[in-house]
Amino acid sequence: MGLVLLAILLAVGLGHNGMRQSDNDAVRFIIHGEPMVLDATEQADLQGVLGQRLGELESTLQSSTQEWQDAELEKLEADYHAAVDGYLDWYFSATATYTRLGIALTGDLDEWMHEQLEERLVRKVALEASLTEMSRQHHAIVTNAEQQWQQNTLVGLQERYAPESSGALEGVSTEDDAMPTTVNLDQIIQRKQSQPDISAALQPHSASVVPASIATGFTAKRLVAGKAMQRVRQQLIKFAARVGIQVTRSSAAGAGTSFVGTPIVGIVVTTVGIAATVGTEYIALQRAEAKHRPAMEAELHDSWGNLEAQIRQAFQAQEQARAKALRERLEQQAEEARKQSGLPDTYRILG
Repeated sequence: MGLVLLAILLAVGLGHNGMRQSDNDAVRFIIHGEPMVLDATEQADLQGVLGQRLGELESTLQSSTQEWQDAELEKLEADYHAAVDGYLDWYFSATATYTRLGIALTGDLDEWMHEQLEERLVRKVALEASLTEMSRQHHAIVTNAEQQWQQNTLVGLQERYAPESSGALEGVSTEDDAMPTTVNLDQIIQRKQSQPDISAALQPHSASVVPASIATGFTAKRLVAGKAMQRVRQQLIKFAARVGIQVTRSSAAGAGTSFVGTPIVGIVVTTVGIAATVGTEYIALQRAEAKHRPAMEAELHDSWGNLEAQIRQAFQAQEQARAKALRERLEQQAEEARKQSGLPDTYRILG
């Protein structure tokens, strides 16, 4: 008799547990301000949709900046090419050639070429300042895209599940112990977190900023190392050696002339002497250098392609990092919501 009673009690207990498990299949979600109860099938669909939306997050952020990047880089490219053309026009002018030859004879050619490239090309482009401003704009665009993604996700989910669950709360007791488990999806997806001060992150030479790694690599030293630039340099040195003038300050200034402490005057004296002495040889140098202009022009213009690629890659890396950070934050908030709602450890809100 005792065994029979025990069996009945076990059956009743199992039945009661089965009923509770069935009741727990329904979960009450707050989506875009609207409460709706989803059954197990709808919850599985919700998890799949959220997983898909999270998977699209990175591409969403990248596409949000594409048109802006194209426009900004097109303007920066135009400034760069204009600076290159201006530099080359000056470089192959008669004045620059005279001055360059005088500098070559003093032995300071490399330093002088670096200074001229820095002043007439690198500073004209103002790359670091341009990229710093682009970084600020990029940050704002990506932040707006994140917020739009959050809003669109909630609106889409509301439209997807509201029709099927519009009457889902009818007949459900409002007593706390009878209500389904509640998950506030709005708080998970749109909960605000303090944003770091972008101005602090955009200081020059910061390892986390786009301009630091790119602008500091765009230098006169790097440009002057190009093959065409080096060929012109070597030709100039050979020219000086061919006419038998030693590359020293004293010999370049001429007998009894010293320009220590007055380099500009010394250069004028030197170059005038060279023009009188060299004559037709100097004209030959001008013609020979002019042949290198197309190669120098191509080399300097082509360097923009590498520069643009680096800029785009840097912004893409930022977008990937932002998407990753947002995904991790949403997953953390979803896990906190799961614990607060008492759902099983194996339950996944975001899919």
